[in-house]
Amino acid sequence: YDAAAQTLDLNPAAALRATNQLSARVARPSAPAQASRGLLLNYNLFAQSVGGAVAGSAELRYFDPHGTLTSTGSAVLRGEGRGYTRYDTSWVRPFQDRLSTLQLGDTVAPSLGWTRALRLGGIEWRRNFELRPDLVTYPVASVAGSAVVPSSVDLYVNNVRQFSTEVPTGPFVIDQVAGLNGAGQATVITRDTFGRQVATTLPLYVDTRLLARGLNDYAVSVGALRRDYGQHSFSYGGPAAIGSWRHGRSDTLTLESHFEAGRGLGLVGAGVLAKVPGAGVASASLAGSGGKVGQGTRGWQAGVGYQYVSPRFALDLQSVRASAGYGDLGALEGTPVPRALDRASLSTSFAGGHSLSANFIQLRMPRSEEHTS
Repeated sequence: YDAAAQTLDLNPAAALRATNQLSARVARPSAPAQASRGLLLNYNLFAQSVGGAVAGSAELRYFDPHGTLTSTGSAVLRGEGRGYTRYDTSWVRPFQDRLSTLQLGDTVAPSLGWTRALRLGGIEWRRNFELRPDLVTYPVASVAGSAVVPSSVDLYVNNVRQFSTEVPTGPFVIDQVAGLNGAGQATVITRDTFGRQVATTLPLYVDTRLLARGLNDYAVSVGALRRDYGQHSFSYGGPAAIGSWRHGRSDTLTLESHFEAGRGLGLVGAGVLAKVPGAGVASASLAGSGGKVGQGTRGWQAGVGYQYVSPRFALDLQSVRASAGYGDLGALEGTPVPRALDRASLSTSFAGGHSLSANFIQLRMPRSEEHTS
Protein backbone atom coordinates (compact mmCIF):
# COMPACT_ATOMS: atom_id res chain seq x y z
CA TYR A 1 0.00 0.00 0.00
CA ASP A 2 1.41 3.38 -1.06
CA ALA A 3 -0.22 5.98 1.18
CA ALA A 4 1.18 8.94 -0.76
CA ALA A 5 -0.01 7.67 -4.13
CA GLN A 6 -3.12 6.08 -2.64
CA THR A 7 -2.49 2.82 -4.56
CA LEU A 8 -2.72 -0.82 -3.58
CA ASP A 9 -0.46 -3.38 -5.27
CA LEU A 10 -1.64 -6.99 -4.86
CA ASN A 11 0.48 -10.00 -5.74
CA PRO A 12 -1.68 -13.03 -4.87
CA ALA A 13 -0.38 -16.56 -5.19
CA ALA A 14 -1.04 -18.40 -8.46
CA ALA A 15 -3.61 -20.63 -6.75
CA LEU A 16 -5.73 -17.55 -5.92
CA ARG A 17 -5.77 -16.14 -9.46
CA ALA A 18 -8.29 -16.86 -12.19
CA THR A 19 -6.97 -19.39 -14.69
CA ASN A 20 -6.60 -18.23 -18.29
CA GLN A 21 -8.25 -20.75 -20.60
CA LEU A 22 -6.45 -21.23 -23.93
CA SER A 23 -7.49 -23.52 -26.76
CA ALA A 24 -4.81 -25.12 -28.90
CA ARG A 25 -7.39 -25.96 -31.55
CA VAL A 26 -9.21 -23.30 -33.52
CA ALA A 27 -12.76 -24.60 -34.02
CA ARG A 28 -14.31 -23.02 -37.08
CA PRO A 29 -18.11 -23.26 -37.22
CA SER A 30 -19.26 -25.58 -39.96
CA ALA A 31 -21.47 -24.22 -42.68
CA PRO A 32 -24.88 -25.79 -43.39
CA ALA A 33 -24.60 -28.76 -45.72
CA GLN A 34 -25.62 -28.24 -49.31
CA ALA A 35 -26.50 -30.77 -52.01
CA SER A 36 -27.51 -30.49 -55.64
CA ARG A 37 -29.38 -33.03 -57.74
CA GLY A 38 -27.36 -35.61 -59.63
CA LEU A 39 -26.94 -39.19 -60.79
CA LEU A 40 -23.81 -41.33 -60.65
CA LEU A 41 -22.95 -44.69 -62.17
CA ASN A 42 -19.75 -46.36 -61.00
CA TYR A 43 -18.89 -49.69 -62.59
CA ASN A 44 -16.09 -52.22 -63.09
CA LEU A 45 -15.86 -54.84 -65.84
CA PHE A 46 -13.81 -58.04 -65.73
CA ALA A 47 -13.05 -60.45 -68.56
CA GLN A 48 -11.29 -63.82 -68.52
CA SER A 49 -9.69 -65.19 -71.65
CA VAL A 50 -10.03 -68.81 -70.50
CA GLY A 51 -13.71 -69.70 -70.87
CA GLY A 52 -14.68 -66.25 -72.12
CA ALA A 53 -16.32 -65.16 -68.86
CA VAL A 54 -17.36 -61.52 -68.53
CA ALA A 55 -18.55 -60.04 -65.22
CA GLY A 56 -18.87 -56.67 -63.56
CA SER A 57 -20.00 -54.74 -60.52
CA ALA A 58 -21.94 -51.49 -60.41
CA GLU A 59 -23.10 -48.76 -58.05
CA LEU A 60 -26.02 -46.53 -59.02
CA ARG A 61 -26.50 -43.42 -56.92
CA TYR A 62 -29.09 -40.64 -57.06
CA PHE A 63 -28.77 -37.64 -54.75
CA ASP A 64 -30.65 -34.41 -54.08
CA PRO A 65 -31.17 -32.06 -51.11
CA HIS A 66 -33.47 -34.63 -49.47
CA GLY A 67 -30.97 -37.51 -49.35
CA THR A 68 -29.14 -40.17 -51.32
CA LEU A 69 -30.51 -43.33 -52.93
CA THR A 70 -27.86 -46.00 -53.58
CA SER A 71 -28.00 -49.51 -55.06
CA THR A 72 -25.05 -51.87 -55.55
CA GLY A 73 -24.68 -55.29 -57.13
CA SER A 74 -22.76 -57.50 -59.52
CA ALA A 75 -23.60 -59.30 -62.73
CA VAL A 76 -22.21 -62.18 -64.78
CA LEU A 77 -22.72 -61.09 -68.39
CA ARG A 78 -21.22 -64.14 -70.01
CA GLY A 79 -20.26 -67.52 -68.66
CA GLU A 80 -21.42 -69.78 -65.85
CA GLY A 81 -23.94 -68.29 -63.41
CA ARG A 82 -25.19 -65.59 -65.74
CA GLY A 83 -27.41 -63.08 -63.98
CA TYR A 84 -27.51 -60.08 -61.64
CA THR A 85 -27.15 -60.19 -57.84
CA ARG A 86 -28.17 -57.17 -55.79
CA TYR A 87 -26.08 -56.29 -52.75
CA ASP A 88 -27.51 -53.26 -50.96
CA THR A 89 -30.22 -50.72 -51.69
CA SER A 90 -30.84 -47.86 -49.30
CA TRP A 91 -31.96 -44.26 -48.99
CA VAL A 92 -30.03 -42.07 -46.53
CA ARG A 93 -31.24 -38.75 -45.15
CA PRO A 94 -28.80 -36.78 -42.94
CA PHE A 95 -29.88 -34.25 -40.30
CA GLN A 96 -26.89 -32.02 -39.68
CA ASP A 97 -28.50 -29.98 -36.90
CA ARG A 98 -29.19 -33.19 -34.93
CA LEU A 99 -25.96 -34.97 -35.90
CA SER A 100 -28.14 -37.93 -36.90
CA THR A 101 -28.91 -39.98 -40.01
CA LEU A 102 -32.04 -41.84 -41.10
CA GLN A 103 -31.49 -44.83 -43.38
CA LEU A 104 -34.19 -46.87 -45.12
CA GLY A 105 -33.37 -50.16 -46.81
CA ASP A 106 -30.36 -52.41 -46.36
CA THR A 107 -27.98 -51.51 -43.57
CA VAL A 108 -25.34 -52.95 -41.26
CA ALA A 109 -26.24 -52.46 -37.60
CA PRO A 110 -23.20 -50.84 -35.90
CA SER A 111 -21.44 -53.10 -33.44
CA LEU A 112 -19.49 -52.54 -30.25
CA GLY A 113 -16.19 -54.12 -29.36
CA TRP A 114 -17.98 -57.08 -27.73
CA THR A 115 -20.92 -57.54 -30.16
CA ARG A 116 -21.26 -58.68 -33.77
CA ALA A 117 -22.35 -56.59 -36.73
CA LEU A 118 -25.48 -57.82 -38.50
CA ARG A 119 -27.06 -56.97 -41.85
CA LEU A 120 -30.69 -55.96 -41.86
CA GLY A 121 -33.27 -54.61 -44.22
CA GLY A 122 -35.46 -51.98 -42.59
CA ILE A 123 -35.06 -48.64 -40.81
CA GLU A 124 -32.05 -47.30 -38.94
CA TRP A 125 -31.66 -44.10 -36.90
CA ARG A 126 -28.12 -43.40 -35.73
CA ARG A 127 -25.79 -40.71 -34.52
CA ASN A 128 -23.49 -39.50 -37.28
CA PHE A 129 -20.53 -37.42 -36.13
CA GLU A 130 -19.20 -37.32 -39.70
CA LEU A 131 -21.73 -34.56 -40.40
CA ARG A 132 -19.53 -32.27 -38.30
CA PRO A 133 -15.89 -32.85 -39.29
CA ASP A 134 -14.86 -30.02 -36.95
CA LEU A 135 -16.22 -31.83 -33.89
CA VAL A 136 -13.78 -33.79 -31.70
CA THR A 137 -15.69 -36.66 -30.10
CA TYR A 138 -12.96 -38.10 -27.86
CA PRO A 139 -11.48 -36.55 -24.70
CA VAL A 140 -8.62 -34.28 -25.69
CA ALA A 141 -5.57 -33.62 -23.57
CA SER A 142 -4.91 -30.42 -21.63
CA VAL A 143 -1.78 -29.02 -20.01
CA ALA A 144 -1.40 -26.39 -17.31
CA GLY A 145 1.28 -23.87 -16.44
CA SER A 146 1.92 -20.51 -14.83
CA ALA A 147 3.62 -17.29 -15.95
CA VAL A 148 5.28 -14.99 -13.42
CA VAL A 149 5.30 -12.10 -15.90
CA PRO A 150 3.58 -11.63 -19.26
CA SER A 151 5.16 -14.25 -21.52
CA SER A 152 4.88 -16.11 -24.77
CA VAL A 153 3.90 -19.78 -24.63
CA ASP A 154 4.84 -22.53 -27.08
CA LEU A 155 3.29 -26.00 -26.93
CA TYR A 156 5.16 -28.98 -28.38
CA VAL A 157 3.56 -32.44 -28.72
CA ASN A 158 6.10 -35.20 -29.37
CA ASN A 159 8.65 -32.50 -30.29
CA VAL A 160 6.34 -30.90 -32.88
CA ARG A 161 5.09 -27.38 -32.18
CA GLN A 162 1.30 -27.33 -32.10
CA PHE A 163 0.41 -23.97 -30.55
CA SER A 164 1.89 -20.55 -29.77
CA THR A 165 0.35 -17.51 -28.05
CA GLU A 166 0.84 -14.73 -25.49
CA VAL A 167 -0.35 -15.05 -21.88
CA PRO A 168 -0.62 -12.55 -19.01
CA THR A 169 0.71 -13.24 -15.55
CA GLY A 170 -0.89 -16.04 -13.57
CA PRO A 171 -1.90 -19.66 -14.17
CA PHE A 172 -3.12 -20.88 -17.55
CA VAL A 173 -4.53 -24.08 -19.08
CA ILE A 174 -4.13 -25.12 -22.71
CA ASP A 175 -6.90 -27.51 -23.73
CA GLN A 176 -7.97 -29.09 -27.03
CA VAL A 177 -4.42 -30.38 -27.51
CA ALA A 178 -4.45 -32.24 -30.85
CA GLY A 179 -1.88 -34.26 -32.77
CA LEU A 180 -1.80 -37.17 -30.32
CA ASN A 181 -3.23 -40.70 -30.35
CA GLY A 182 -1.97 -42.95 -27.60
CA ALA A 183 0.88 -42.12 -25.28
CA GLY A 184 3.08 -39.10 -25.81
CA GLN A 185 4.50 -36.07 -24.11
CA ALA A 186 3.75 -32.38 -24.19
CA THR A 187 6.33 -29.69 -23.56
CA VAL A 188 5.24 -26.20 -22.53
CA ILE A 189 7.85 -23.46 -22.94
CA THR A 190 7.22 -20.01 -21.44
CA ARG A 191 9.48 -17.13 -22.49
CA ASP A 192 9.36 -13.60 -21.00
CA THR A 193 10.43 -10.28 -22.55
CA PHE A 194 13.99 -10.70 -21.19
CA GLY A 195 14.43 -14.00 -23.04
CA ARG A 196 14.26 -16.17 -19.93
CA GLN A 197 12.46 -19.42 -20.60
CA VAL A 198 11.07 -22.29 -18.57
CA ALA A 199 10.28 -25.69 -20.12
CA THR A 200 7.88 -28.17 -18.52
CA THR A 201 7.33 -31.68 -19.91
CA LEU A 202 4.16 -33.63 -19.11
CA PRO A 203 3.08 -37.15 -20.13
CA LEU A 204 -0.23 -37.44 -22.01
CA TYR A 205 -2.47 -40.29 -23.19
CA VAL A 206 -5.35 -40.00 -25.67
CA ASP A 207 -7.64 -42.83 -26.82
CA THR A 208 -10.06 -42.09 -29.65
CA ARG A 209 -12.38 -44.94 -28.56
CA LEU A 210 -13.46 -42.92 -25.52
CA LEU A 211 -16.26 -40.36 -25.73
CA ALA A 212 -15.87 -36.84 -24.39
CA ARG A 213 -17.74 -35.96 -21.22
CA GLY A 214 -21.51 -35.72 -21.80
CA LEU A 215 -21.38 -36.96 -25.40
CA ASN A 216 -23.78 -39.67 -26.60
CA ASP A 217 -23.50 -42.08 -29.52
CA TYR A 218 -26.36 -44.38 -30.50
CA ALA A 219 -27.88 -46.51 -33.25
CA VAL A 220 -31.27 -48.26 -33.48
CA SER A 221 -32.16 -50.65 -36.33
CA VAL A 222 -35.52 -52.34 -36.90
CA GLY A 223 -36.31 -54.69 -39.77
CA ALA A 224 -35.56 -58.19 -41.03
CA LEU A 225 -32.22 -60.00 -40.92
CA ARG A 226 -30.46 -60.34 -44.26
CA ARG A 227 -29.68 -63.87 -45.49
CA ASP A 228 -27.39 -65.26 -48.19
CA TYR A 229 -25.74 -61.90 -48.79
CA GLY A 230 -23.89 -61.87 -52.11
CA GLN A 231 -25.75 -64.97 -53.31
CA HIS A 232 -29.41 -63.96 -53.45
CA SER A 233 -30.83 -60.51 -54.10
CA PHE A 234 -33.89 -60.71 -51.86
CA SER A 235 -33.40 -63.14 -48.99
CA TYR A 236 -34.52 -61.99 -45.55
CA GLY A 237 -35.28 -63.71 -42.27
CA GLY A 238 -37.58 -62.91 -39.40
CA PRO A 239 -38.12 -59.52 -37.75
CA ALA A 240 -35.35 -58.11 -35.58
CA ALA A 241 -34.43 -55.03 -33.57
CA ILE A 242 -30.90 -54.01 -32.62
CA GLY A 243 -29.74 -51.02 -30.59
CA SER A 244 -26.51 -49.67 -29.11
CA TRP A 245 -25.78 -46.66 -26.92
CA ARG A 246 -22.54 -45.13 -25.69
CA HIS A 247 -22.17 -42.30 -23.19
CA GLY A 248 -19.17 -40.29 -22.06
CA ARG A 249 -19.64 -40.35 -18.32
CA SER A 250 -16.38 -38.45 -17.87
CA ASP A 251 -13.20 -37.87 -19.82
CA THR A 252 -11.84 -41.13 -18.36
CA LEU A 253 -14.97 -43.32 -18.38
CA THR A 254 -17.25 -44.33 -21.28
CA LEU A 255 -20.35 -46.47 -20.71
CA GLU A 256 -21.85 -48.82 -23.32
CA SER A 257 -25.09 -50.78 -23.65
CA HIS A 258 -26.58 -53.05 -26.31
CA PHE A 259 -29.79 -54.97 -26.98
CA GLU A 260 -31.08 -57.42 -29.60
CA ALA A 261 -34.56 -58.87 -30.04
CA GLY A 262 -36.20 -61.14 -32.58
CA ARG A 263 -37.74 -64.58 -33.15
CA GLY A 264 -38.22 -65.24 -29.44
CA LEU A 265 -34.71 -64.13 -28.48
CA GLY A 266 -33.74 -61.25 -26.23
CA LEU A 267 -30.24 -60.03 -25.48
CA VAL A 268 -29.02 -57.20 -23.26
CA GLY A 269 -25.51 -56.22 -22.27
CA ALA A 270 -23.38 -53.46 -20.83
CA GLY A 271 -19.75 -52.48 -21.13
CA VAL A 272 -17.26 -49.90 -19.91
CA LEU A 273 -14.05 -48.29 -21.16
CA ALA A 274 -11.90 -46.84 -18.38
CA LYS A 275 -8.72 -44.86 -18.81
CA VAL A 276 -5.86 -46.02 -16.61
CA PRO A 277 -3.88 -42.89 -15.65
CA GLY A 278 -0.87 -42.80 -17.95
CA ALA A 279 -1.12 -46.51 -18.71
CA GLY A 280 -3.71 -47.14 -21.42
CA VAL A 281 -7.39 -48.04 -21.42
CA ALA A 282 -9.05 -51.09 -19.83
CA SER A 283 -12.41 -52.46 -20.95
CA ALA A 284 -14.99 -54.93 -19.66
CA SER A 285 -18.40 -56.18 -20.80
CA LEU A 286 -21.17 -58.49 -19.65
CA ALA A 287 -24.18 -59.67 -21.68
CA GLY A 288 -26.99 -62.15 -21.21
CA SER A 289 -29.44 -63.75 -23.63
CA GLY A 290 -32.73 -65.51 -23.15
CA GLY A 291 -35.26 -67.16 -25.41
CA LYS A 292 -37.93 -69.79 -25.70
CA VAL A 293 -37.28 -73.13 -24.07
CA GLY A 294 -35.48 -75.47 -26.44
CA GLN A 295 -33.86 -72.81 -28.59
CA GLY A 296 -30.61 -72.88 -26.64
CA THR A 297 -30.32 -69.13 -26.28
CA ARG A 298 -30.13 -68.78 -22.50
CA GLY A 299 -26.67 -67.86 -21.31
CA TRP A 300 -24.10 -65.18 -20.69
CA GLN A 301 -20.99 -63.64 -22.22
CA ALA A 302 -18.22 -61.78 -20.41
CA GLY A 303 -15.14 -60.05 -21.74
CA VAL A 304 -12.14 -58.02 -20.58
CA GLY A 305 -9.56 -56.10 -22.55
CA TYR A 306 -6.63 -53.72 -22.35
CA GLN A 307 -4.91 -51.48 -24.89
CA TYR A 308 -1.82 -49.31 -24.71
CA VAL A 309 -0.41 -47.35 -27.65
CA SER A 310 2.85 -45.42 -27.68
CA PRO A 311 5.17 -44.12 -30.41
CA ARG A 312 7.50 -47.09 -29.88
CA PHE A 313 5.14 -50.01 -29.31
CA ALA A 314 1.48 -50.96 -29.02
CA LEU A 315 -0.17 -53.70 -26.95
CA ASP A 316 -3.75 -54.95 -27.41
CA LEU A 317 -5.26 -57.73 -25.28
CA GLN A 318 -8.81 -59.11 -25.29
CA SER A 319 -10.46 -62.19 -23.84
CA VAL A 320 -14.15 -63.14 -24.23
CA ARG A 321 -15.96 -66.14 -22.73
CA ALA A 322 -19.53 -67.31 -23.42
CA SER A 323 -21.59 -70.02 -21.78
CA ALA A 324 -22.96 -72.97 -23.74
CA GLY A 325 -26.44 -71.47 -24.03
CA TYR A 326 -25.50 -67.93 -25.03
CA GLY A 327 -26.68 -66.75 -28.45
CA ASP A 328 -27.43 -63.62 -30.45
CA LEU A 329 -29.43 -62.95 -33.60
CA GLY A 330 -26.54 -64.22 -35.70
CA ALA A 331 -26.70 -67.55 -33.89
CA LEU A 332 -30.37 -67.90 -34.86
CA GLU A 333 -29.28 -67.50 -38.49
CA GLY A 334 -26.79 -70.34 -38.25
CA THR A 335 -23.60 -68.55 -37.15
CA PRO A 336 -22.96 -69.56 -33.52
CA VAL A 337 -21.19 -67.34 -31.03
CA PRO A 338 -17.63 -68.46 -30.17
CA ARG A 339 -17.39 -69.98 -26.72
CA ALA A 340 -13.91 -68.53 -26.23
CA LEU A 341 -11.96 -65.82 -28.03
CA ASP A 342 -8.50 -64.69 -26.95
CA ARG A 343 -6.49 -62.12 -28.84
CA ALA A 344 -3.08 -60.62 -28.15
CA SER A 345 -1.23 -58.21 -30.40
CA LEU A 346 2.17 -56.62 -29.90
CA SER A 347 3.81 -54.29 -32.41
CA THR A 348 6.92 -52.14 -32.31
CA SER A 349 8.61 -49.67 -34.63
CA PHE A 350 12.26 -49.11 -35.46
CA ALA A 351 14.31 -46.38 -37.03
CA GLY A 352 13.88 -45.99 -40.76
CA GLY A 353 10.16 -46.68 -40.77
CA HIS A 354 10.46 -50.42 -40.08
CA SER A 355 8.04 -52.24 -37.81
CA LEU A 356 7.54 -55.70 -36.34
CA SER A 357 4.33 -57.19 -35.00
CA ALA A 358 3.24 -60.47 -33.41
CA ASN A 359 -0.36 -61.65 -33.09
CA PHE A 360 -1.96 -64.52 -31.23
CA ILE A 361 -5.60 -65.54 -31.78
CA GLN A 362 -7.34 -68.44 -30.08
CA LEU A 363 -10.90 -69.31 -31.06
CA ARG A 364 -13.12 -72.07 -29.75
CA MET A 365 -16.47 -72.69 -31.42
CA PRO A 366 -19.33 -74.76 -29.97
CA ARG A 367 -18.74 -78.55 -30.18
CA SER A 368 -15.49 -78.09 -32.04
CA GLU A 369 -11.83 -78.29 -31.21
CA GLU A 370 -9.80 -75.26 -30.23
CA HIS A 371 -8.08 -73.35 -33.03
CA THR A 372 -4.91 -71.39 -32.44
CA SER A 373 -3.05 -69.14 -34.86
